[in-house]
Amino acid sequence: MRSKEEQVCVVAFLKFESFSDAGFALPVFARPSDPKRFFLQRLDELGKQIAAFEAFDETEGLESLPSEGPAARIGTDPIYVFYEGRKYYAGPLNSLEGYLRDFSARHVRKSAVNLQISELIGTIDEKRKARIQMERFISQQSGRDAAQEFYRRSTLHASLWSHLLAGAPNKQSAAHISASQHLFKATLSAEGKISLDLSALNSAHYALTNIEEIIRCLEMEFQPIGATKDEANPAIDVQSENIDIHVAQVLKELELAGRQEERIAIIFDELLSNPLVGFAVLQTYKKDRGQFATKILEELLRSSTRVSLRDGSHGSWIIVQKAIQKAMSEAYPQGRGPLLYFLAKHLGRHRPIREMILNKLRSSRSIFIQQYYDDIIGFLMENDKSAAGRP
Repeated sequence: MRSKEEQVCVVAFLKFESFSDAGFALPVFARPSDPKRFFLQRLDELGKQIAAFEAFDETEGLESLPSEGPAARIGTDPIYVFYEGRKYYAGPLNSLEGYLRDFSARHVRKSAVNLQISELIGTIDEKRKARIQMERFISQQSGRDAAQEFYRRSTLHASLWSHLLAGAPNKQSAAHISASQHLFKATLSAEGKISLDLSALNSAHYALTNIEEIIRCLEMEFQPIGATKDEANPAIDVQSENIDIHVAQVLKELELAGRQEERIAIIFDELLSNPLVGFAVLQTYKKDRGQFATKILEELLRSSTRVSLRDGSHGSWIIVQKAIQKAMSEAYPQGRGPLLYFLAKHLGRHRPIREMILNKLRSSRSIFIQQYYDDIIGFLMENDKSAAGRP
């Protein structure tokens, strides 16, 4: 099944672990016109788009959806299925992000599932925290040696593979890297130093890749955390060197942003994408040069005192949603268009905010909002093609 015009829909899923009460599952597709003939999606070399649909004849263990799920075609984003009890959620990754983050916040002890979630949508800090929690779980169940094997080999190897794929100059190189992934090696020392052995790979396929930059990124991802720190606490030493560097970068971005509406959107984005850094920025950037932005910062700071950093991304969502509501009510009429514009630009990938922006566009006839309509829809369409139709 290779025609880009042929559309299939998710009609069932197969749990990877039949005994598990929550986790990712294999989506199973069928044509609306032929619901008994099943297909699986096959991704391209970079794992970013659907390359083909291949026949799937197994029926044992399949769980049918009560209604037809999301549709997909060749060339579109992969479809994911996540189940929790008797509920299921299906769609492209960006449409599931809000729910997946909420799940992680509600089930902090589900180490294996949270690791899968963080590897798909997490920041560097979130991935490190999830890997360390999983390492602890394996250590308790199977011993320290098995835990170190997981952390220093399996997850490190997977991360190196993703970095090499991201730097592949073409599909042929990406295919070569994928086929040869069992040949290259990465080693993590006790001090957090990374060494790579890529000698078994054809260097032509990664000649344009900055290996030193990959090593730097991996060392940041896998930096050891001191034994005296609370590794189960999302607020891992907000004064650490890596966080300070990131905070400095955000403060520089705020300095260069010309409009106060964009500056608060940048802060909202950081709170949602990287709560550790976002809260650290709030502690540093307490007053904006614009009166409106300063009001919203004051709201964020008030809310943040009532939300523990242990709530992680869930706590960030609470204070950001409240602050956005205040921003929309406090903005002058002529400022609401720019506010929606910059919210779409910086936060359009977050489904709840994308839907809020669309609702505002549909319900408002303000000239100050309508003049930004096309640009706002353009940002939203980059994240969700269903946001295209003008109401």
